[in-house]
Amino acid sequence: MIIHYRHYFDAAHRLAGYDGLCAHVHGHRYVVEFKFEVACVNELGISVDFNDIKNVVGSWIDRDWDHTLLVNALDQSLSVLNGAQRIKRLNGNPTAENIAVEMAMGVSKLIADWPVTLKSVIVWETPDFGVEIEA
Repeated sequence: MIIHYRHYFDAAHRLAGYDGLCAHVHGHRYVVEFKFEVACVNELGISVDFNDIKNVVGSWIDRDWDHTLLVNALDQSLSVLNGAQRIKRLNGNPTAENIAVEMAMGVSKLIADWPVTLKSVIVWETPDFGVEIEA
């Protein structure tokens, strides 16, 4: 069985070294989809409580990602904002690809002792473009 969970968050980002509009700070309404594989259900017919996923994974996204400025950890051009903004530094530019990797690593740690396996993460940066990675 595959469980799907979708969560939304708003964030700004810029791509350091990019030659185009995305070099400027701008925002997105990100949609993140997680696919969890489960092997069995319990006596109630439940594989994993959806509320547990929402409370753990959703809360982590809301706390650590929502309304942040996503930046490359090496991008010094925004250092003036330190302390004035919620800044999340990523290993590399905050592209949909790198956000998906960071999401997969973070969620895998959160569910390490659960009876589920993270199969994939999809990060939609716009309604038309997203990236899916296998965890």
